[in-house]
Amino acid sequence: MRKWEIFKKISIRELILYLLIFVNFAVLVFLIFFLQKSINSNPNLVFPPDVRGKNLVEATDILAKNNFKVVIGGILIDKNKDPLMVLDQNPLNTKVPLGSIIFLWINMPQIVKIPDLIHKDTGEARNILEKLGLRVEIINGENGYIVRQIPESGFFIEKNATVILYSYTPQEPTYTSYTTEPYTGGQ
Repeated sequence: MRKWEIFKKISIRELILYLLIFVNFAVLVFLIFFLQKSINSNPNLVFPPDVRGKNLVEATDILAKNNFKVVIGGILIDKNKDPLMVLDQNPLNTKVPLGSIIFLWINMPQIVKIPDLIHKDTGEARNILEKLGLRVEIINGENGYIVRQIPESGFFIEKNATVILYSYTPQEPTYTSYTTEPYTGGQ
């Protein structure tokens, strides 16, 4: 009789609650089993091709040829991988209906924000850009100061890209000789 004493301590409400939890669990197990059988037996479900490690253009072509739609799901940055390489995809190793959307995560090239170099000395501007990993082309000479830059400040560009700087070198004023005779108005 001792094993039934536990039920004397449980109220009817608790007993009904435990019974409902058990029934819900049994239904969940049944649904999982049933859905797994129906998914595995559905001929319209296929595994999407694995396009990780391919460049974005190639990956998009492969998925499109297999009747999938592509959406860029995110951007990752891996300095050791090529720019625009697919680093991950979802779904992967899961059967999905033909025509499903495949999300791709791509590697972005390292980018830098262009600083404002206007009115800076050309040497200082060159040093700033080279420290950012950019190439520099200076138009109108290496002396003077920067009056224009392409791209403008605030833009983002890929490392190793070229920034064009336009310099201006002020000229020393030249003085001409003059006379001390008064101007007579050309008479």
